Amino acid sequence: MPPKISQEPIPGGYLQQDPKAENMQKMARKAVELLAKDNPGMELSQVLKAGTQVVAGLNYYFRLELKLQDKVSHWDIIMYEDLGGNCSLTEKKEIK
Repeated sequence: MPPKISQEPIPGGYLQQDPKAENMQKMARKAVELLAKDNPGMELSQVLKAGTQVVAGLNYYFRLELKLQDKVSHWDIIMYEDLGGNCSLTEKKEIK
């Protein structure tokens, strides 16, 4: 289940981000790069939703439209970026 994303900062919550913003696009590409390790050839079509949550680092939530060959799919992804800039996927779910 995707996290609730707020337009206003809420302690412990996700803050809505512009999915077209350059930094959100960059981090979404990083999330797809990590996801593609298990799904070679997967490519980002577009970022549909984006949000961030401040933790000891940042959690990024994305709803992504992805392509693998001719198949288009939608995914909910949560990627954690630690204070050193290292990223890992903490949740990944294809939306059916």
